[in-house]
Amino acid sequence: MNEEQAKELMRKLIGQYENEIASLKAQQSAQEENDAEISEMKKNPYYSDIDSVRGEVAQYAGEHGLSMREAYGALYAEKKAGDAEREGKKIGALSQEGNAADDNFEEGALSHSEYWAAKRAGMSLADYLKYKNR
Repeated sequence: MNEEQAKELMRKLIGQYENEIASLKAQQSAQEENDAEISEMKKNPYYSDIDSVRGEVAQYAGEHGLSMREAYGALYAEKKAGDAEREGKKIGALSQEGNAADDNFEEGALSHSEYWAAKRAGMSLADYLKYKNR
């Protein structure tokens, strides 16, 4: 190997290492953003299980270009809606007046349980529909 070939090889290796460093920095930045968003999510009881499903949510978010909150909603909103509906039925059964419907609820696009899941998740109805239909 002559001197020119050695220099070219070194330039290629340096380029590869620079690309790898840039990739690692991007991964670190994304992880820091996820950590910050999860810290905020933990303040809301709706996301009480975020620590146990964090890996799945992060993977889904990365694959679909979503925030952690959006990915969580896409993965778990339906389950949470069912949980909320069951809880609402328990409350309604214990209450003499039952569970009053929210004045802003509109029939049609979302079921009552989906509406409540979106509301508890802090999502707008449009956002819920957007991620429900993915």
